[in-house]
Amino acid sequence: MVELVTATEFSRRVGVTRQRVSQLIDEGKLPTVAVGRKGQRKIPWGEGKAVWDAERGIIPDLPPEPRPDALSGPAPVPANHATAASRLAQARAADKVYQAETRRLRMEELRGSLVSLADVKAEAREIGTRIRVAIQAIPARVAPLMTGETAHDEAILDTATTEALQALHEGRYG
Repeated sequence: MVELVTATEFSRRVGVTRQRVSQLIDEGKLPTVAVGRKGQRKIPWGEGKAVWDAERGIIPDLPPEPRPDALSGPAPVPANHATAASRLAQARAADKVYQAETRRLRMEELRGSLVSLADVKAEAREIGTRIRVAIQAIPARVAPLMTGETAHDEAILDTATTEALQALHEGRYG
């Protein structure tokens, strides 16, 4: 069952004034449910807390929503206003989390602490090419400096460098 709390109790739990909670309710940011004959407005604690956390930029640890089976027909329509309001609050909270995460990623990119995957792959490809070219040039460059049969020494060096390059190629992203 959903725990319903008054605006005063909600404000006490999250550590803000009751006026701030009333302001969020008036702005339609906090969900409320009419309770009793007089229609006193109460806040569903779970949904209200999720909205509050999203307003503050805190990413909630929400379980994934169960998705209806495509073959069973359309998703059921909410039975009452409270369910619709809580779904709206959840959607708003998810949107706030998405906006906060997007802003964080943009800031990291502007600060230079976030680099695009395409740039990283291009740099890795360029470094790999330079390593391959440098290693392949070793036999021709070093063989004349060695004593003995130059062609035979160059073939040995060529085999060794080829084996080294093949070992490098067997990496995760080969």
